[in-house]
Amino acid sequence: RVHACCDTINQHYMAHEEIPCKDAYWNETNQEKDLPYIQAYIKFLQERKPIILFSELQDYHRRYRYAGTIDGVMRIEKDKYITDIKTSASVAPYAKLQLVAYLKIWNDNHPDGKIFKRMIIHLLPDGKYKLIRYPISDISRDFDIFLCKLKSAQWDAENMGERF
Repeated sequence: RVHACCDTINQHYMAHEEIPCKDAYWNETNQEKDLPYIQAYIKFLQERKPIILFSELQDYHRRYRYAGTIDGVMRIEKDKYITDIKTSASVAPYAKLQLVAYLKIWNDNHPDGKIFKRMIIHLLPDGKYKLIRYPISDISRDFDIFLCKLKSAQWDAENMGERF
């Protein structure tokens, strides 16, 4: 629900360069407990003033046979980022692997617009947010780890049948 609201906000923000009123993104499927997370995202937009290039971009990697939905491709100040929104109590270590996988999809599918920065927008239940950036120097190692996990999961899917 929070991701859907953030995407609706992003679509309006990209088209009109302003944050929409609550009626534009809030509907009967939302719950009151979602509101602080949405407020945190709006605070992020107001404070960081990103240029949102894409929101909820579904894409895939042909060579490695995986797909995903990139929450955001954003320019913040002079840097472009692949971003992911998290609302969990803490951000799991695998989040950086998820983002490096998205980075690889983006860079291989958009060779003229490569991006090397990745960031989690961690929305908190108190209406605040934290930004978690991952070092560019870790990209190669993180992608190697992602590929190992991907190949293991693909092997399980091909060989474990219904038990997987």
